[in-house]
Amino acid sequence: VFFNFVIFETVTILIYLHLLDIKWLIYNRDFARVLTSYVRDCKDLLKAHISLSAIVSHVCEAAQFRRVHKPCSVSVTVPSAETSAADSEKPKKATFTDANFPLDPEGRVYHLGVKRGEVTNRILSVGDSDRARRLAGLLDPPVEGGDLFHAESSRGFNVYTGRKLGVPITIISTGMGIPMMDFVVRETRAIVEGQMAFMRLGTCGLIDATSPVGTVSVAAKGSVFVRREPDAFSDADVEPYRISLPIPCDETLSAIAVAELKEQMGDLSNVITGLNASADSFYSSQARQGAAFDDRNGGLMDELLGRYPGLTTLEMETFHLYDLARVSHGSVIASAAAIGLAQRKSNDFIDASRIAELEERAGEALLRTLVKCELENDDDGGCTDSSIRVW
Repeated sequence: VFFNFVIFETVTILIYLHLLDIKWLIYNRDFARVLTSYVRDCKDLLKAHISLSAIVSHVCEAAQFRRVHKPCSVSVTVPSAETSAADSEKPKKATFTDANFPLDPEGRVYHLGVKRGEVTNRILSVGDSDRARRLAGLLDPPVEGGDLFHAESSRGFNVYTGRKLGVPITIISTGMGIPMMDFVVRETRAIVEGQMAFMRLGTCGLIDATSPVGTVSVAAKGSVFVRREPDAFSDADVEPYRISLPIPCDETLSAIAVAELKEQMGDLSNVITGLNASADSFYSSQARQGAAFDDRNGGLMDELLGRYPGLTTLEMETFHLYDLARVSHGSVIASAAAIGLAQRKSNDFIDASRIAELEERAGEALLRTLVKCELENDDDGGCTDSSIRVW
């Protein structure tokens, strides 16, 4: 009787929702929460006293929520006995050794989860995992019907390795910010032989008022770093933000990138060069302002442009890539390009429908840039042991 009651009430609710033409609520987390609470309360019918009208009232509140928020998909999977058994048979996490530079018994690095032979000496770094997946489709088809190498680490890094025009290349979704770039450069450097080339394809805010959204900028004049200074918020004599000196890129790699971008982008986008600024935050250190926090950044943009009038872009990764290349004893060369999604002067933001094509054309250009760049000891893609190479 209890279960018949619950089923009857639930079906009645769903029919009522259908009549209200708000079926999307079935997939909305608020409705799922309301319905779950209702069924839980029905375990004690004598005390619950929950009526259909009360449930519909809660649902209508969720409908009001829907007007200002996107519906969120909720996927609920009830594990079967077979899947539970399979999960119990999954290998446990590896035990890492060497706290200074952790490696597992197979030689896999700690954050990227890859090992020697799975990463090449030419790397295209992108921030977004979907972008990495789409750009991996620009690599050569795998030979003999095989699969393109793909590894996703527990930390969210996606690594794709294959060939472009016959040259071994790796694409990595780096994520955002300096620590993520640090993981990628240092950990790939540890498992690749010989000199390496890094190209970054990111997104950015455009500072140059003459550059419209969709402009692709190559940081050919280097990058500076903008850092929020925590001591300033306890010591009035300390400035709240510090701006570094510029760090140069690899000029040859940048020149190839500019030429390839101009060819691939065509009339789709302007291609410019300039000085980049990387910040340690998307908000405070990039002079975005709001009342919720005491960021003291009202004059930061003017200070940046006053010190570096040639500044064209603002993002969060390029400076650290250039910095690591600078201190790599010559074993890493690097350049970076970014697509301007936001115009910071006009406060304009790009139409989302344009982004995929911009990324794919720019990605094709930078993959070709990596193909054309010359590296030392470059006969094997960065791994002399052909038996473990995935390309």
